[in-house]
Amino acid sequence: MSDQPTEPTQSEVNLQLTDLVAALEIFQLASNRGAFKPEEFTTVGGVYERLYAFLESTGAVQRTQPQTNQQGDQE
Repeated sequence: MSDQPTEPTQSEVNLQLTDLVAALEIFQLASNRGAFKPEEFTTVGGVYERLYAFLESTGAVQRTQPQTNQQGDQE
């Protein structure tokens, strides 16, 4: 028997869109908690934006529009 780890075969790799959505949520959570240093913002933000764009193109996520304050419209 060999002690070397074997590479997973194609059938063993099971990455779903839901896994990528979870990764996006982890980015958001880590950002909200201040887990990134300022010098890491460009790199982290770039990965986040590419991941978000990919998930948006698949329909897994949708960009939300900023909500306006509806109280000012009521008179």
